Amino acid sequence: MTSALGAQIEQVSRALDAHLPQLQAEALKDDALTHIEHTASTSLEMYRAARDACLEAKQGGSKAAALYEEALNSTVYAKVLAFVLQGTMQDTAARLDVALALQRAGITDASLPMAALEELMERSAIPECAELFAYMQRRAAPLTEGMVANAGKGLVLLRLCNELLRRLSRAYRPHAVLAGQILTFLSTHFPINERSGVNLKGEFHVENDTPYDSVDAPESIDEDGPVSAQDRATNPHFYTLFWSMQQYFSSPVQLLEPSERVPGRDAAVAMHLCAADDSPMHTFQAAADCVLSVLQHYNRSDAHPSKRARLDTPGTDASFPKYLTGQPLLDYELSDIQFRRHILAQFLILFQFLLGCSRASRERTASWTNKLLIPPFELAESDEKWTRRAWRHVQTQLRDTGSDGKEFLGLLLNVLRRESSWIQWKAASAPALEKAPGAPTDAHAAAEKEHAAFRARLARYPHALGTPALSMLWSEGFPASAPSSVEVRDEEGHVKTIETDGLEDLEMPPVLPSLSSLSRAMHMEEQRAKQRRAALGDAADDDALAHIQQTKQSLAWRALRSTESAQLNLLACMHGIDDIPGLLKAIHAEQHGEAFDAPVLREANEAQEKAERDAEAKEKERLEKEKEEQEAREKAEKEKAQAEERAREQARAQAAQDAQDAQDAQDAQDAQDAPSDQAEPHGADDEAQAPRGALPDAASLEPDGDHDTDNEAGGIAQMHVDAPDSSSVHTADEDERPSVEATPDADADATFLTAPRADASSGASSRESTPVPLRSEG
Repeated sequence: MTSALGAQIEQVSRALDAHLPQLQAEALKDDALTHIEHTASTSLEMYRAARDACLEAKQGGSKAAALYEEALNSTVYAKVLAFVLQGTMQDTAARLDVALALQRAGITDASLPMAALEELMERSAIPECAELFAYMQRRAAPLTEGMVANAGKGLVLLRLCNELLRRLSRAYRPHAVLAGQILTFLSTHFPINERSGVNLKGEFHVENDTPYDSVDAPESIDEDGPVSAQDRATNPHFYTLFWSMQQYFSSPVQLLEPSERVPGRDAAVAMHLCAADDSPMHTFQAAADCVLSVLQHYNRSDAHPSKRARLDTPGTDASFPKYLTGQPLLDYELSDIQFRRHILAQFLILFQFLLGCSRASRERTASWTNKLLIPPFELAESDEKWTRRAWRHVQTQLRDTGSDGKEFLGLLLNVLRRESSWIQWKAASAPALEKAPGAPTDAHAAAEKEHAAFRARLARYPHALGTPALSMLWSEGFPASAPSSVEVRDEEGHVKTIETDGLEDLEMPPVLPSLSSLSRAMHMEEQRAKQRRAALGDAADDDALAHIQQTKQSLAWRALRSTESAQLNLLACMHGIDDIPGLLKAIHAEQHGEAFDAPVLREANEAQEKAERDAEAKEKERLEKEKEEQEAREKAEKEKAQAEERAREQARAQAAQDAQDAQDAQDAQDAQDAPSDQAEPHGADDEAQAPRGALPDAASLEPDGDHDTDNEAGGIAQMHVDAPDSSSVHTADEDERPSVEATPDADADATFLTAPRADASSGASSRESTPVPLRSEG
């Protein structure tokens, strides 16, 4: 029995050696698999006979039957695999068709074609692998027939596709295209919730390393005052700081984990952006603010943003390589819009991860089934505020990059929203997206339930006229007012009593305001608002202005409500919701058959609006600069005036001092020239006495000889001199010279000097004193 089984196996082996070349020739003539299967009928019959014999021997209790059956399958598998591998690239497709036809006929194992393809791809170059993969795409239906994702040829297909992906370079366009075709093939023939293609743990691609040059720069650079974005871009440490951000982008978990080795910390400390002991999150925030400011500087300084902005231009071969990190290339790369968009998109992806670690987001993860996807960190409130502020700043920069910046931002945000939906799907352990069809019984039960609900009698509506008030009015009738009487005066002034029936309001209902009256009321409210603003001056709005604005909005709404239905088309002539005068003009023009223009709504020109904002900012800056210059000039003029005033005061003081010195010298000379036998006045000391009738000098009236007669503003200082006492003034009969005492009074309003007044008749000196004002010439 066993010898017969061995002979049958040997016969199958010889038949395969003879028929495989014939099958190859048939495959080269006609690539139809059914034709190849028909030609292989002889080999198929021998194989089935040998397999049936092994099954009979196994059922008969032969212990060697299982070994012979395994030997039969191994022999066929080895013969077919060797036949496929011995061919050249020109006839590989035909040999693979032969193996596929034998597999579909049941002669070989189901994984044989995939195993042969895997072996061929391992020993072939990338161009030959591309041809083999093209064959896989062409024969995708028979190759994946009855395939299970996690067993048999499904595992072989995953293994050979992943191995081929590792060999491809994403920077080379043909390789990138082939990689995309492989991923599309896998996503087409494997379910979307296949665990091998779902990152259930949320792991990051930490192998994506970005090497960059080491820069020889001083450990710290002194920076006096505020530093501009252009100066930061030229800082030698900025190169290291910029490319170190890629480590955070490839693994955002580093921001929330305490670590002694923080990427970019040394460069940030050297640029005085953070301290040496700051946390990774604070270091990243300082570095991100610096990088974003530099990107904004390049975005504003781009003179021709529209020339390199669009990717959908006909004939443009767009590629997405891994950018070079050479230090001399950084300035050129930052000048490229696509490079700046690439970096800003990375920032948004990182910010989305950080916001997923906030407290509110973590509270929503309590219902997640996949606990491995829940982040173990919680973002602080201050860090969350910074992240949201930076998120808005990045969106603004992306919107201003090129003419299609708004469109690019919309596409990017749509991708991020879709990514958030995928996260929610993975949080539910990646359930199948396809729902199995319901059983016919379930469909019948659901239909019966819907019909029963439809046939159910609806409850009668309790209010016949729609509302409780109308229904009550209809059922109870209108309660008429009771008759009354009013007193009125006639033309002669007599008071008369008139009986009324209580229906006056119905006979003369209140008149609804017209559109013109409401427009006049709005104009009056606007005038009130202007008067109120003029009264407030520079003060902010108050409650009265808010009430006036609210009243004006209410009047505008009532005016729109009072517009007739035939005039609704004229609402397009309004320049605003409260432009009632414009509506009245349009109504008047239509009534008189005059022409009027309706404003055409156009889409906002973002470039023009941006230019207007920049011009307004420049004008505001110019006005502030002129105001500062004016203040500086006024301050300089004031200081100059004060200096001139001090000089004048010093000159007046010096002149007064010179006059005093001259007076003292004159008094001394007069004392020397006087006769020695002249009698001195009674009660006089050794002091020199002033001659009778002489007015003292202004300088001599100051108590200390150093009194300033002018005040701070340059006016005339005033002194008061008291009249001399009668005991201190002597007459001429006594042959004495009276002395005149002058005492300054700082609190007096005028300056006076009392002097003896001579009598007109006798010429003698009188004891009365006449005030003589003193003027300071100066």
